Amino acid sequence: MKKSWIGWILVFLLGAGAGWFLSAGSQDAAAPRAAGVNAGAGEPAAPAASTPAAAEPQAVSVRVHPVSRRTVTLSLEAHGILSANQEIRLSPKVSGRVAAVAADVGDTVSRGQLLLSLEKDELEINVAQAEAALMAARANLERVKAGARPEEIEQVRAQVAQAEANLEQARSNLARLRALYEAGAVTQAQLEQAQSQFDVAQAAYTAAANQLELVLQGAREEDRQAAEAQVLQAEAALRLAKLQLSQADLTSPLDGVVADRLVNPNDIIGAGQPAFRIVQIDPVVVRVEVGDRDIIRVRPGARAELTLDAFPFQSFSGTVTAVEAVANPQSRLFGIRIEVPNPDGTLKPGMSARVRIAVDSREESVAVPDEALLAERGQAFVYVVEHGMAHKRPVQVGLAGGGWTEIVSGLSPGEHVVVAGHAALADGARVRISGSDAL
Repeated sequence: MKKSWIGWILVFLLGAGAGWFLSAGSQDAAAPRAAGVNAGAGEPAAPAASTPAAAEPQAVSVRVHPVSRRTVTLSLEAHGILSANQEIRLSPKVSGRVAAVAADVGDTVSRGQLLLSLEKDELEINVAQAEAALMAARANLERVKAGARPEEIEQVRAQVAQAEANLEQARSNLARLRALYEAGAVTQAQLEQAQSQFDVAQAAYTAAANQLELVLQGAREEDRQAAEAQVLQAEAALRLAKLQLSQADLTSPLDGVVADRLVNPNDIIGAGQPAFRIVQIDPVVVRVEVGDRDIIRVRPGARAELTLDAFPFQSFSGTVTAVEAVANPQSRLFGIRIEVPNPDGTLKPGMSARVRIAVDSREESVAVPDEALLAERGQAFVYVVEHGMAHKRPVQVGLAGGGWTEIVSGLSPGEHVVVAGHAALADGARVRISGSDAL
C-alpha cells in the first residue's frame, strides 16, 4: 500500500514538470511570430526595454534664392580721380583798370556771360579818332577819282596865261638890253640880270603849262591806288579800335563754374595777365589705366559705373569716350577716358572713384548669385532644394559679373538654390529654409 502511494506521487511530479516546460516554450515562440506579423502590417516592433532609441538626423538651416533670368554683365574694375571736362584760364587782351567784377568763385556761368569790365574811356576815344581818319581817307579818294573842278581848271589856265605873258616880257627886255650892251650903253651886270629874269619866266611858264596838262588829264593810276590804300588802312585801324573796345569786357567762352578769381575792382591788369579760371564739370571725366590684356576688350561707347567714397550708397553711370592707342612708357598701362553726366554739379573734380567698365553682356540669361556656386575637382555645382531636401547638381557656367553668374546648363528658372549654409550640407540632406527667400 505504501509503495503504491509513492509511485503515484512520482507520476504527478513528472507530469507537472513536463506541462510547465511545454507552456514556457510556446510563449517564447509566440513572441517573434507576433513581431513578424506587426512588421508585416507596417508597424515596427517595439524595441526591448534594455535597447536605447536611434537619433533622427536634424535638418540643416539654409538660405535659398530662386533661379531667374536676368542680364549678366562682365566688367573690368579700376580706380581713377575725377577731373573737369575742360579747364581754361582767362586773361583780358587789353590793358586797363578793372571797372567791375561780375563773377566770383563757385558761381555757375554760361557761355558769353560777363566776368569783368575794364574802364573804356581811352578805348572809346581811339574808336572816335579811327572813325575820323577813315572819313578823311574816303574823302581824299573821292577827290582823286573825281579830278579837278571846272573852276580849278580855269584858274590853272589863267596861271599859264600869266606865266606866258611874263615870259614874253622877259624875252623882249633881254633882247633890248643885249642890243644896248653891244652899243656900250649898259653894263655886263645889267645884261646878266635880264638873262636871269628871262630864265625864271621861262621856268614858271613851263611849270604852269605842265600843271594845266595834269589837271586836264586827271589823277594818275598810282594816285588812285595810294588813296584807296589809305582808305583800307583807316578801315583796319577802326576795326582794331572797336575790337580793343569790345575786349574791355571779359566773357566766359563756355558753360562752367568759376574755380579761381584773381582780380579785384580798381586793379590795374595787363594784357595776358590771368584773371579767372573756369572749369566745365558737366560732364566730369575720369581717366583709368588697365593692362594690355584688358584694353583689347574695351571699346568707345562702352557703359561704365562709378562708385565714390563720398556717396557710398549711390552709383553713377558714364560712357567710355576714348581708348588710348599707346601705353604709358613708365607704367606700361593704357588709359581710358570716361565721361559722366553731372547736371547738378554733385560730382567734384578731385574725388576718388571706383570704376566698372562693361566689356561683355548677356541678356535674359539663366543666372544665380555667385554665393550659390561651389566647385569640386574643377566641376561647378549647386545645391537645389526640393521637398525639404538639398540635392547636389553639377552645372555649366558662362559669363560672370556684378555678383551673378550665367548658368549655361543644369538649372531652370524657378528652382531654388542654396546661397548660405553650404558647410553642413551633403547630397540628399534634409534642410530647413531660413531668411526672406524661403520657398
